[in-house]
Formats: sequence, structure tokens, C-alpha cells
Amino acid sequence: MSDRPQPTVADGEPFAGELVAVVDESGHDAGGGVYYVVSAAVVINPAEVTAILRALVSARLKPIHWAREGPNMRGQVIDVVCQTVVAATVRWSPTGRRGQLGVRAELLEQIATWVHGEGVDHLVIEASDERINIRDRQVLARHPLQTTGGLGYVYDHRSKREPLLWLADAVAGAVGEHLIGKDSAAFERLVAGGLIAPM
Repeated sequence: MSDRPQPTVADGEPFAGELVAVVDESGHDAGGGVYYVVSAAVVINPAEVTAILRALVSARLKPIHWAREGPNMRGQVIDVVCQTVVAATVRWSPTGRRGQLGVRAELLEQIATWVHGEGVDHLVIEASDERINIRDRQVLARHPLQTTGGLGYVYDHRSKREPLLWLADAVAGAVGEHLIGKDSAAFERLVAGGLIAPM
């Protein structure tokens, strides 16, 4: 058994309101470095959207993960993103492999500001190991908006078993693959749906 602290997650806890943002990240090899991508997707009526996503996997036990899915499942997830996500954003940065934690903090702060502007009730971040989760919570606790009234939403970490996170995973994966020139089909669907700006 690993001696690393297990991540603190809020899996199964109710959402604090009907407007929920989910955040995920992905890293994409680019030459000697990485394109680090953080995405956020906002949904209304999280219970309804969760039911739609659970129906996609049916009896399958594993959660949806963009990097491991085939074209059929990817297409279905992008369909759900286009049908249910009311707002989305992506932040990214090229970085060296050892610079990813610092970039994560910078991009999460930007995402947190955007989420505040969307009037979200609850922000859910995909859990990593507890060391990274603690850093995420520190970024949010020290966010500049905390000195002028606060972020205006609650936040927690949840594992990939939270279906809403699959939406942000798909957005981050699609944008990352576009950035490195691997595949732009899903990205172009997000642009056509008005969720992501052309880049």
C-alpha cells in the first residue's frame, strides 16, 4: 500500500445549487515539453445531465476518459457536451514537464475567475493526489477575489467517477489534441456549437 495520502474527495455529495462548473486538465506531449490544458464546463440541472452521461456507459464500470476512448464514445460524449453545456472555457500553456504544477496553479486561478463571472453555485475539480488537491485549494483560498467578497461559490474535488467531470475531460482532451495537431474534429464541433472560440 502506498504511503502517499489518499485524496480527499466529495464523491456522492449533493451539489450546492443548479448551476455547476466542472474542471479537468490534460497534458499533451509537444516536442520536448507539454501543452498543459485546463478546461471548465458549466451545466444547469446537474442531476439530469448526470443521468444522460450514466446512460452512455450503461453497465460499464469504468468512467469515461477521453484519452482511452474510441471514436464512437468520443463522438457520443461530444454530442452530450454540445447538448448540455451552457458555457465552457479552456486555458492552456506550453511548459516543461517539471513546470506543470506551477502552470496548473496559474490556469486554475484564471478558471476560478471565469467561473465567478458565470455566477456558478458549485465548482467541482477532478481530484488528483492529495498533494495536488491541497495546492488547488490553496490557489482558490488565496484567489484575489477572496479579498473583495469571495469567489461566490463552493468548491470541492471529486474523482472521475463523477460523470459531470467527463464533460470537462472531453473539452480538455479535444482542445489539447487540436493544439498539438493530432486531431481537430472534436474541437471543430465545439467551435461550431459556440462553446469554444476558434484558435
